[in-house]
Amino acid sequence: MRSRTIILVAILICSCSKDAPNSTTDPGSVVHAAPLQGSVSGVLTRDSSPYNVIADITVENNDSLLIEPGVKILFFDSTALFVFGQITSVGEQERPITFTAFNHTWSGINIEASPGDNQFRYCEISKIATPYHPTPEKGSVTLRNSRVSIINCIIKNNRADEGGALSSMGSEITLLNNILMDNQATTFAGALVSMSSVSTILNNTIYSNSSSNYGGAIVIVDPVHDEIQNNIIYSNSSISGDSRIAIFSGDSSRVIAKFNFFGTNNLDPDFVSHSDLRLLPSSPCIDHGNPVSEHNDADGSQNDQGAFGGPLGDWQGFGLREVAVD
Repeated sequence: MRSRTIILVAILICSCSKDAPNSTTDPGSVVHAAPLQGSVSGVLTRDSSPYNVIADITVENNDSLLIEPGVKILFFDSTALFVFGQITSVGEQERPITFTAFNHTWSGINIEASPGDNQFRYCEISKIATPYHPTPEKGSVTLRNSRVSIINCIIKNNRADEGGALSSMGSEITLLNNILMDNQATTFAGALVSMSSVSTILNNTIYSNSSSNYGGAIVIVDPVHDEIQNNIIYSNSSISGDSRIAIFSGDSSRVIAKFNFFGTNNLDPDFVSHSDLRLLPSSPCIDHGNPVSEHNDADGSQNDQGAFGGPLGDWQGFGLREVAVD
């Protein structure tokens, strides 16, 4: 079955219309790219990367898609990725997987009623601008009735009505050591909205996100169980509601929120820079996460709050570094 699905992807790549665009205008991109549209499954290989998504792509129910480290997927305007089967997108620190726009924006990732364990690690997701959607759970990356883990990823510069970076509805979502920055929501949750979900949100840096209405960073709606620990949630903004963690409705006792850094006007995390969110040695976030040993940093010391602390914090934030920290 595995060989069959790989062949399906190869056929799909080779059978697109001869009139479909197969080159990018970005001078930093590879000229010849493999076009994608319709149903996809099997493996997207680094050797065939980059891929140009010229129409919506879908991982159908009972199918799976594996994306190799180093793959770049460039989405044309108004195109999106839909997952009803299972997706595994696991890159490497030196070879991350990139989901971004071919030109200006694209319409995001939608994982719905997926029966599998979907994974994103060492991925960068950017330049999504979702169209208006009448239901409240539509975000840049939208999860409905699915299980998803997102680890060591950067989700930045996206826009959505509700959930500038992520929207989880009736799902089980695990967020470990990610950077969510410079995302925007029109009405609800500049970074993340969790609705009727089980959410584990540990050691993330959630920075400079905004909502034009309610909740600048995280919004919890009718929680089932939400654990929010060891994060840096800083410099997010909204017109109303708490710009850090806002519980919109439901039983607040189902939300565990502790050992997070929020900062004040006189206390900031001491990032290296606006784009390099590693911590300077003077940072008040060092050794201030949960002191229980299971949360310790990779070197065994007490948890450093934010994306570079905790057991999975030994990464460098590909694509955001400016200068080295001594």
